[in-house]
Amino acid sequence: ILISDEKKYWLMIYLVDNAILRIYACLDKVAQMCRCYFEHEENGVALEVIRKCGCTEIMNEGNCNFGSLITCLNSVKNKNRRNSEIVNALNNINNNKSISTLRAYRNTFSHRKHVIDQTAGIDPKVRSEYKTDGTVETQFSFGERLPSLNWFKVEIVNANNAIVEGLETIQNIIFPRDFNITISKKLE
Repeated sequence: ILISDEKKYWLMIYLVDNAILRIYACLDKVAQMCRCYFEHEENGVALEVIRKCGCTEIMNEGNCNFGSLITCLNSVKNKNRRNSEIVNALNNINNNKSISTLRAYRNTFSHRKHVIDQTAGIDPKVRSEYKTDGTVETQFSFGERLPSLNWFKVEIVNANNAIVEGLETIQNIIFPRDFNITISKKLE
């Protein structure tokens, strides 16, 4: 099967897009796992989300994401009330250079035209101005230099590794090796 260079390029854009979106989906799953852990009475009970309006509400499955959990855990109210090893691991993930760098691309992929779409065409930064004489003046550009696909590959691998390292710390606290559970037999 022969695949043209253009189709290979689109395949790579798809893979980069998919990998970045999955990294941030993983971060949200990590946040949900930690939220459940913190909700237990031995771990500080329910967390509260502070909205932009200043209102507070209990953090739940619907309003918990990685960013809201980090903000909540780093708030003055929660300092020293939660397991500091987990909070430090989450902050290390959040402050990782690759996680931070890819965040802008994740938001672009989700909400705007791909900035790595370098196919021929007009850049999404089109500006038109209507003149008083009835004409329209339009300014546009034909793309900009963006990181290579290999650069994305390196950043994706580094972001993945940061998540794995953070989870190695978190898992030992949330799921300790000496954790035992006994399930009683069903009564007949």
